[in-house]
Amino acid sequence: MRAHVLEVCTRLVADHGLDGLKLDFLDDATGYADDGGDPVGPAMALLLGDLRAALCALCPRGPLVEVRQPYAGPGMSAYGNLLRATDCPADATANRIRTIDAALCAIGGAVHSDMLMWDPGASAEAAARQIQSVLHAVPQLSCRIGELSQEHREVVTFWLRQWRRLRPVLLDGEVEPGRPDELYPLVRAHAGDAQVVVAHAERPVPLDLMRHPRADLVNATAADGLVCVVRHAPLRATLTTYDARGRVTRSGPHTFAPGAVRLDIPPSGLLTVRPHD
Repeated sequence: MRAHVLEVCTRLVADHGLDGLKLDFLDDATGYADDGGDPVGPAMALLLGDLRAALCALCPRGPLVEVRQPYAGPGMSAYGNLLRATDCPADATANRIRTIDAALCAIGGAVHSDMLMWDPGASAEAAARQIQSVLHAVPQLSCRIGELSQEHREVVTFWLRQWRRLRPVLLDGEVEPGRPDELYPLVRAHAGDAQVVVAHAERPVPLDLMRHPRADLVNATAADGLVCVVRHAPLRATLTTYDARGRVTRSGPHTFAPGAVRLDIPPSGLLTVRPHD
């Protein structure tokens, strides 16, 4: 049986010039755990090891192998390099939790969201929150671009552009996902002089503008502003806010005083903070 699976998988890659495979439903093998045969775990490890070696021979640059929750974890890092959230279409909260959980278990590799989708009649703000929920992972869209409304196309264009711009911080920076008992309400990341905070709930947002003066704050809530707590003030900065569709709503200088300040940010919008020239 193992030889048959290996032959089928390698033939698919070789015949179609694929870069790798998605390995799904591996957890279903546990159904054979009590059938009186050999242990399932070592047999699965042998299969995956042989498959990895065969795919490496077919893909000189290294194969892409996707594994899914709930069997994605540190033990799978030897076999897969793409960790995918389990199915949660149109559920922004579940996608956020599952991608963060997968990232915390990952040893290298990339974490992919489950497919993003939303009601075609939803507001631009609701559509944007689907993408904002997985900015700290690799977003995967499952919508037909040509069938989207003009507003939704603007949402997708703007937020995917922001993800590409912020990717070095969100994916390769130091990430602080916050409190799991509150479903990760603030996801923070920083690298060099840049910081990104994605607020999924109305919580005070700490901003260290001395160490990370280039800040991007995503308001992934339905509120029209967020409370930020700034240390090492007073500080001069240039603030620019965008709505969910990427339209500039405000731009100009601002002086931060010490302590808490409420900043106007459109629902599902973005605030950029840049050092004032």
